Amino acid sequence: MTGTPRATGRIAGIGGGLVGFLVFVEFTSGVLQGYYIPLLTDVARHLDIHDADVNWLEAAQLMLSAIAVPILAELGDLHGHRRMLLLSAVVVAAATVVLAFAQSFPVFLAAWAVQGIYAAWLPLQVALIYDRSRGRADAAAQTRRATGLIVAALQLGAIVGALDGGQVGRWAQRSPGSSGWCC
Repeated sequence: MTGTPRATGRIAGIGGGLVGFLVFVEFTSGVLQGYYIPLLTDVARHLDIHDADVNWLEAAQLMLSAIAVPILAELGDLHGHRRMLLLSAVVVAAATVVLAFAQSFPVFLAAWAVQGIYAAWLPLQVALIYDRSRGRADAAAQTRRATGLIVAALQLGAIVGALDGGQVGRWAQRSPGSSGWCC
């Protein structure tokens, strides 16, 4: 052993702190995506809408995501991927707060749609990783490895969010005096 650090296969080479932060962001994104799925029937009851109208939530979020992803990616190219990632995180956090306190379907729908901006996080993160690894002999391998980690964190977050959302829904239904609505 020469004491020379390995040149390939190390995510730390592109900024382990960055990758760790992005893993956290994608885990959070997954929780947001998975949390409400088991609660949608309760959401429909709380907002006094038909179960079929819950489809508007996914449709609105997907439409807004389809618009936001290319715009934020382009703005990231022009003004910095990190800046756009932070800005979009603030917007999603604000939408999440509104969502938590929404008492009407139009407000809930708008907040849910705006929350869909999180779809731009993954492309912005991959661009950040790529920028950090550019110029290294193993840039493609490091980008793939780091991207794999953040995608795994996204999936794990979605699973944890769905399981937690289901537990919250079950707890709320058992609570004395509960109207069945959990949040």
